[in-house]
Amino acid sequence: MANLYVFDANPPDVRAEYGVIPQARMLPSADGYDVAQTLPPDKRATLVFYCANQH
Repeated sequence: MANLYVFDANPPDVRAEYGVIPQARMLPSADGYDVAQTLPPDKRATLVFYCANQH
């Protein structure tokens, strides 16, 4: 699919234990990133975010 972006919002310890989806873009945290600089400028792009639910 064109214009598909996958973002990994897991912390480093979860990534180390479970791995990452190949070619996923790593976020520094689930809520600590600069949206304007991190997300693609194409407003029609499909964005997929994933993280472990440890609660």
